[in-house]
Amino acid sequence: MMSLYTLICLSYANAQGKKIEEEPSPILVKHESLRFDDLLQIPESIKVMSVIDGKTFVSYEGKTYQLASLDVELDEGSYARQGKDFLEILIKDKTLILFQTKNSKIGRQNRMGHEIVHAIIETDQTWLQPTLLANGLARVRTSFFNSEQATELLRHEEGARKNLLGLWDGDFYQILSPQNAEDHIGSFHIVEGVIKKVAVTRNNIYLNFGDSWKTDFTIGVPPSVRKKISKKNVSLLNWGGKTVRIRGWISSYNGPYIELTHIEQIELLDKKQEDNLEE
Repeated sequence: MMSLYTLICLSYANAQGKKIEEEPSPILVKHESLRFDDLLQIPESIKVMSVIDGKTFVSYEGKTYQLASLDVELDEGSYARQGKDFLEILIKDKTLILFQTKNSKIGRQNRMGHEIVHAIIETDQTWLQPTLLANGLARVRTSFFNSEQATELLRHEEGARKNLLGLWDGDFYQILSPQNAEDHIGSFHIVEGVIKKVAVTRNNIYLNFGDSWKTDFTIGVPPSVRKKISKKNVSLLNWGGKTVRIRGWISSYNGPYIELTHIEQIELLDKKQEDNLEE
């Protein structure tokens, strides 16, 4: 009987047309040493009947579940097939332990009525979200309603990106600069750059990445979000000159524009660099 590693490697090979010996062993991220203090465990575990795509699956009870905080390719491209095959091999006919938001009123269902969850395979404690991220089969896409475990998820995404795994080996998913963000208006992307100026207008904060606020890339922070962020002891007004990485839907509003809805959406890279130096 083939091992899980061999089966997943075969999935990689089939999706990309490569020989099995060229494929690295998939990364399985265990949950053993982690705590989900910010989530609530669902009392009943479930058994997976089928996998719909790289983050969606159905239990034998007929209920549909979606993995929280992930962005996966959903069209007919190679990454979509690869992600679906990977997840199917990983969890089909397996029992999963599920976690959801502590607040029962938000973040537990999407618009289609699918249950939004973090999931762990019962037998070996493999945590699905970072496993998909670590193998380059998904990007982190938190929301105001589902931002739990963001730091851990981002860490595994960064590892895959540095090693050019999965979707990070192609051009489309590469991190954008403020200068080429305009070419990707109307899509979800990650943009990295230096904040040139912080402005406040009618209690809205604008993080500007160029000299012309009318045309350059901007991050907007509405008053309601500004208030919530301040409660976490984060002062965006002091971020001028800082290098940041923001992920979100790029719209057109005086140039390319991303609206900040929650602090986990943006990474302060200067802080990461300082932490690395201290280590």
